[in-house]
Amino acid sequence: MLTVHAQATQPPNTNTDSSTLAAINPLALEAWRYEQLGLYEKAITKYEQLRANVVSHNWGIITFQLAQAYYQLGHYKSATTFAQQALPQLQQAVWQMKALALLSNSYRQQQLFIQATTAANEWLSLAQQMQNAFETNAAYLQLSSIALTKQQFNQAIQLAGNAYQASATTEQQLQAATILNKSYEALQNKAASYHWLHVKDSIAT
Repeated sequence: MLTVHAQATQPPNTNTDSSTLAAINPLALEAWRYEQLGLYEKAITKYEQLRANVVSHNWGIITFQLAQAYYQLGHYKSATTFAQQALPQLQQAVWQMKALALLSNSYRQQQLFIQATTAANEWLSLAQQMQNAFETNAAYLQLSSIALTKQQFNQAIQLAGNAYQASATTEQQLQAATILNKSYEALQNKAASYHWLHVKDSIAT
């Protein structure tokens, strides 16, 4: 899940239904289980084996999983490469949004903020087309977090405000309130900063 500081390590919205992988190949499920145990090198080995053998319409999903495993290891350039390869091969919007989210965070970890923003905007556009409230707000949170990292505080406030107003979950509300608090604090707007600190604490409790 996306965190609001510059060193986010967990990609947003990339949880995979294990039954999807089991339907592709038992090896895919085995690789997924390695991921859950934090054994990412073993997962990568399995996913690489699968990429050479799965039928074409599953290749994108396996390549996405490979990208995610590299991300978890902190190999962000490799995660970017494989997410880029996976994206045009993913036929369903839900997988495309996962790949765009991962791609945006991978770029962000490399401080490639223009590319991270582009991927997040594509994610937002697709989420809005699909009328998916959770993904829409997740993309807004990603964009506002990137703006905060770049010290574009007014833009962060606008984007996080959008996310807060239409948050699909309490967790999203908390993330938005945290970004708003940090942005107003950076602008030395003590009244607004205190307000969002209070909101954040209220949500957390």
